[in-house]
Amino acid sequence: MRIGDTRELTIEKIVSKGEALARDGSDVWFVPRALEKERVVVRLVSQKKNIFRGELVEVLQASEFRKTPFCPYYEVCGGCDMQHIDHTRQVKVKEEIVLENLRRIGKIETDEQTRTFEYLGAHVDKIEHYRKKVRFQVDPVGLKIGFLSKKSHSVVDLGSCPILSSSLQSLLQDKRELLLSQALRETDRFGKDFVTVSAVEGDDNLISLGEQIVPVTCGEKILYVNSSVFFQAHQGILSHMVSRVRQWAEGETIIDLYSGIGTFASAVESEKRTVYAIEKDPACLALGKKNLKYSTFFTEDAQRWVKRFPSQKVGTVIVDPPRSGLTVQVIESIGKIAPQRLIYISCDSATFARDARLFTERGYSLASLEYLEMYPHTSHTETMALFETQRPRQYRKN
Repeated sequence: MRIGDTRELTIEKIVSKGEALARDGSDVWFVPRALEKERVVVRLVSQKKNIFRGELVEVLQASEFRKTPFCPYYEVCGGCDMQHIDHTRQVKVKEEIVLENLRRIGKIETDEQTRTFEYLGAHVDKIEHYRKKVRFQVDPVGLKIGFLSKKSHSVVDLGSCPILSSSLQSLLQDKRELLLSQALRETDRFGKDFVTVSAVEGDDNLISLGEQIVPVTCGEKILYVNSSVFFQAHQGILSHMVSRVRQWAEGETIIDLYSGIGTFASAVESEKRTVYAIEKDPACLALGKKNLKYSTFFTEDAQRWVKRFPSQKVGTVIVDPPRSGLTVQVIESIGKIAPQRLIYISCDSATFARDARLFTERGYSLASLEYLEMYPHTSHTETMALFETQRPRQYRKN
């Protein structure tokens, strides 16, 4: 086949990144916007050996789960990639991807009849106007504000976005000048196509652009955050996550690696516990000190810190790593610390599955797993897992 040629295919299933997979003999096709069991016409975009990537041209036989996207910018904006799927089905598809990766990569049995861990299912909260932290792309020369196009690095100028909270929505409408002004302050490279401007909504509809601090109520806690640091975008889901961490964490000593501004450490700390919060981003330090009352905060690389941790009894280690997951060195160090429990929060099911296998090889077993619908209408997944060990504790020598 040549680039631009078309082919009729029957879609087998949806895989990671929301792409549909189809097989044509020994050839494997990946097609955005198609659904399982659909008969479609696709146009070849690229090929590498027997891996083909196509774009959807026509749906000959539509799935019962196909829906009309509710956002007028869906066909051009790169923000969402699943609005064409009924939301209930979106959640089921993403659950299936998480469990398949855990079985295929993690080598952990996931079949409902034979698995040994408790699968808690999916936790779903708001599915529209849910996002309270966002990274806008701003073209200060062309006066465009929005997100990048699906097919290029140009900014799609948006007048609305149905996944944003009402206050962040206003930045696309009557408060556009705030984003344009912030973009000009954050760059002196006027030849650049766009500038990234982060925003977060706090309590009472307060908005942070840059370093301005706003309070955010999360469960029983008030956290202080600004738009320059990492913070979960869906506060309804985050409140549930905080409750789950509080439920799962045990022991008098708790380590929170990749702690950010101290969100999860703040949920488990008390006068009766020793809590260590480790985060390498210095911008998180001042906020962490505001958010943590009884914890000890370390602004240091997690891998170096955990490797030097002295031998002592640890009840729980909490990890919320970046998309790349944990390094083997961090996993080995956690294994030597030998906490009774490990709480693993993941935004990538493939790297989570890889790390789960490494932990099981070090004497841990997966006890509970939950899927979190953090990003409705996108292919992004979020999971929480609890690992436990019953092995005898062997302190490492210093």
